[in-house]
Amino acid sequence: MGGSSQGSCQDLAVPLVFNLDTGMNVVIPLLAMSTRKRYTFFIDLDLEAALKALKARDGMPESEACRRALAGFLEKKGVLKRVRADRRRAQTRRRP
Repeated sequence: MGGSSQGSCQDLAVPLVFNLDTGMNVVIPLLAMSTRKRYTFFIDLDLEAALKALKARDGMPESEACRRALAGFLEKKGVLKRVRADRRRAQTRRRP
């Protein structure tokens, strides 16, 4: 497995557009920083077919399925420990 440094922060630029009352548009480019690193590696053809089937069935992107599977494998091996924050659940809306 080898890492690849391809890609840049420019790939993550998102424009923010304001429409002014004067009819002019103000465009502010925002830069989103990612905590992910691009990796490139080969997989077997049966794994590729399974990822495509999962995407067709569940709509999950192949890359997300790979991230989840890899994280589960590394957690099981004891080399990755993720801290799962207790999320506060939104209160249900009470009807008047």
